[in-house]
Amino acid sequence: MYAATVTRTDGPAALEILERPVPTPGDGEVLIDVKAAGVNFPDLLLTKNMYQYKPEPPFVLGGELAGVVREAPAGSGLSPGDRVAASTTTGAFAEQAVARVPMVLPLPDSIGFAAAACLPMNYLTMTFALLKRGGLQKGETVLVHAPRAASAPRPSSSPRRWAPTSSPWSPPTTRHGSSARSVPTRSCWPTGSRTSSRN
Repeated sequence: MYAATVTRTDGPAALEILERPVPTPGDGEVLIDVKAAGVNFPDLLLTKNMYQYKPEPPFVLGGELAGVVREAPAGSGLSPGDRVAASTTTGAFAEQAVARVPMVLPLPDSIGFAAAACLPMNYLTMTFALLKRGGLQKGETVLVHAPRAASAPRPSSSPRRWAPTSSPWSPPTTRHGSSARSVPTRSCWPTGSRTSSRN
């Protein structure tokens, strides 16, 4: 298989497309034929050895992907041919990749591979920021700034589930590509104007 491989840690220019062996899934891992992979800030940091996880070169870059299951362990609920999105630490920028079963999500037919490839990191980061760092509680509301800043479709949909109160403001108009679009938002300050000082 071919893979985008970090050969040295002096930035993205160190990436080389190299032929590498197909990874062998270990216990509790799924082998996936990669159809699309998301590019994220940690990928850039990894090419410069500036991320908290520092693998030794050479290694295959890429932390999230979408594709089709090639092999899955018994009892995982996954089968060859299943469409999935997955989060990996590295390895997604390849024709095949492995991911741990809990990090593999079934993908409905209505979501294409390119869109699905950018879901795991964006949504998991949003969830961590809102629930763990921000301490978002049931009944509180969130204002989602630039809801299309991430590549994932409709990143404001999850906060809506947690924060069903409507905003008193009219939806702003933002520019995405060449056309203006109205983006619905929600009210910004949690009930009682509570703010979080957690770091």
